[in-house]
Amino acid sequence: MAVLLTVGEFSRLTHLTVKALHHYHGVGVLKPALIDPFTGYRYYALHQVEAAHLVRRLREVRMPVPQVRVVLAAPDGPTSVCDGRSARGHRQRAGGRALRRHLVRGRRAGG
Repeated sequence: MAVLLTVGEFSRLTHLTVKALHHYHGVGVLKPALIDPFTGYRYYALHQVEAAHLVRRLREVRMPVPQVRVVLAAPDGPTSVCDGRSARGHRQRAGGRALRRHLVRGRRAGG
């Protein structure tokens, strides 16, 4: 059985606000692993932490939310999308390079 975290616990672990997590759920970017049918409380699984960190990094480099959704859904992984995405200014190009380094380091570390 997967370990489930409350939205508050997940927020602290991922450095995304509860409000941001609710928003990303609403727009289909980061859906909770479970929503209690009686209370409506959202629960996230530990395996979702990596995706949440990726969402945070992509938003830090000002990637639009619809593109974030595409990156998370990419069948070949997020690095393929980051390699092929068009540049939208110097900051985004630099952010994309930093993101790629972050992703490659994560793969090397086994994560």
